[in-house]
Amino acid sequence: MKHGLLLIERVIIESLARGPKTIHTIIQDTGLGSSLVTNVLAFMLYKNFIRFNGQSYYIDKETLEDLCNGVESSQSLKKEIKELFDSLVNVFFNTNNKLESTQLKVKKFWLGSGDELVLRSHLRNLEDFFVQLDKRPKVGQERHCLGEKRVFCWGLSDYKTLINECVKI
Repeated sequence: MKHGLLLIERVIIESLARGPKTIHTIIQDTGLGSSLVTNVLAFMLYKNFIRFNGQSYYIDKETLEDLCNGVESSQSLKKEIKELFDSLVNVFFNTNNKLESTQLKVKKFWLGSGDELVLRSHLRNLEDFFVQLDKRPKVGQERHCLGEKRVFCWGLSDYKTLINECVKI
């Protein structure tokens, strides 16, 4: 796969990676609109990312491995993070903070060396927590819709590094 996947393509691939699905099941699983799913599926069929057997859409094992390798590339991950973060910012500001399920906070602060160690420890604890969530058995996994997954973003950098990156030409 030579190009990165769009976020909507990724979620459909993630849905189909859990097993063959009808278009209706994909719509339910992803939470995407029917016309969007129909158009994206047609494009993905055309690009041979997925297959259709007359009833269900699916990904063959070889194609799934190729897609996963492409999805996990640093450029593809960078694109996904940008799309997710951009969407988070847009949803947060377009809903005037009315959605309790969407939160966004940015803090700028000074850290002493001791405080930085504490912060990094908290970030490691968060990472461990997320790893444990992934390892938990999923009761009734088929009922868990991808569209209902939660997205949590965090990062840490010094302000000057971000400002210098912003003004690069």
